[in-house]
Order: sequence, then structure tokens, then C-alpha cells
Amino acid sequence: MAKRGKKPRKDCRIQDRAVEDNLVEFFRENEMLWNSQKTDYRNKARRQQIFKTKATELDIGVDHDFDK
Repeated sequence: MAKRGKKPRKDCRIQDRAVEDNLVEFFRENEMLWNSQKTDYRNKARRQQIFKTKATELDIGVDHDFDK
């Protein structure tokens, strides 16, 4: 059986300081996106919708799978 290699990492660097600050504030306000102790964290559909809404607002892609 062939050994599976790691997937190459996606470049997730943020070049714009204002966008970076915006995202920091966004994650502070939406603790359910990253804190697994929150009950809402288990609602994957809700988390994905919040990410898609923010990505649309910032005009960036949402092709990263945050649950892996």
C-alpha cells in the first residue's frame, strides 16, 4: 500500500493590515467559530454560513476546510 503524503499548505497570509485587524475583531466577536467548549461550535452549518458571509464581505474565498 502506498503511503499518503501531506497535502501542500495553502498560502493564508494576509497582506492588508486593515483586513487582518477586521478578521481579529470578527473572531473575537464570534467565539463559537473556534471555541469547541461553546455549544454553538457543534453547529457546522451555522459556522460555515458565518464564514461565507464574512468572506463575501471581504471579497475573499472560502475554499479552506476549517474542520480538518
